[in-house]
Amino acid sequence: MSQKLQNAIKLSEKGFYVFPIKENEKFPPLFKNYAEKATRNKDEIIKNWTEHPNANIGIYAGKFRDSAMVVVDVDKKNGKNGYKSLSELKLSGVNFSDTFSQSSPSGGEHLFYISKSTVRQSVSKLGVGLDIRSEGGYVLGAGSTINDKPYSIKDDLELAEIPDELFKRLLRNKPKINQKPLLLPNIDIEATNKRAIQYLKNDAPLAIEGAGGDVTTFIVAAYLKDLGVSIYDAGNLMSEYWNNRCHPPWHPIDLLTKVINAYRYGQNEIGSANPQVVFDSVAPDVKHSFLPFELLQNIKPILDQQFLVKDLILKETIGMIFGDSNVGKTFFALDLAVAVSLGESWFGQKVKKGACVYVCLEGSNGIRNRLEAIKKNKNLLIKIYPLH
Repeated sequence: MSQKLQNAIKLSEKGFYVFPIKENEKFPPLFKNYAEKATRNKDEIIKNWTEHPNANIGIYAGKFRDSAMVVVDVDKKNGKNGYKSLSELKLSGVNFSDTFSQSSPSGGEHLFYISKSTVRQSVSKLGVGLDIRSEGGYVLGAGSTINDKPYSIKDDLELAEIPDELFKRLLRNKPKINQKPLLLPNIDIEATNKRAIQYLKNDAPLAIEGAGGDVTTFIVAAYLKDLGVSIYDAGNLMSEYWNNRCHPPWHPIDLLTKVINAYRYGQNEIGSANPQVVFDSVAPDVKHSFLPFELLQNIKPILDQQFLVKDLILKETIGMIFGDSNVGKTFFALDLAVAVSLGESWFGQKVKKGACVYVCLEGSNGIRNRLEAIKKNKNLLIKIYPLH
């Protein structure tokens, strides 16, 4: 049994959910969905590190045993001194309890805390060199190495509860979107619920105790929210079509709590993955688009097109003058610009008078000579604005 495997098992027995990370690196995890696949199951851990014997050990930061978890990552490199920020937090009234901790090769430290709920991750928001890891994040576990320098256990204690004052400050960083009322979009509820049932019966991952079951439950409930299922229907549908296949099934009250948390803290708006909501939401914003577009059903024929130059150039269109070099394209364009500016006929065609801007991106000296000739011929006042 390799040393990395022994360390991974030891951390899992402590209560951490682990997964393999690329050898001698902090990333990438060797599983794309590491938060879901992080495990305490010994057989799975042996399988993972048998396939990747030298892989570093990732600790999923969102969960410890059956509780939520928060990790305070004290950084001390690249000019950062997280210990100074930690001292300032203590002076401001945050009483850090003794807890399980790790030392990092750069001289930093990981402080692990049990929490009432996960919190939003952040970098240096509490102070320079203090990062917060929680739901969706991870840290390297003891036994991992970077450039042959190991992470190690510093204080092998039981995890303490997160300090109340620290938890309050971290909750302030929750995304505002999570505080919005959960208003059900105007969608076809019957069709949406049928789609949800198909997902729960055929595609939804199952919650398994000791293998991130509560995270899996959160993910499944959050997806029903994205589909546009009401919070009431989500609880009933998960109970009927999904929960009985989990190992073990959730108690109805616990399942409902998980659903409520997913609808409260899920990052997306309710209905965000429902095609009807997506396409219905396009129409109000069409007129504000930088490149405007129209839905097919709203397109009407234009029977009163107006010409800038009769029978040649329509208003509100883009055209191009092209030809070989030295055939008079510039004279042609300048003559057209002057005709529009003056409202004079052009090659016998009526012209709608309007403002004209000629942007010269090359040959600016030569264009001045041509404009001088036009001024004398037409008795005009032409202003030239250099572009800086």
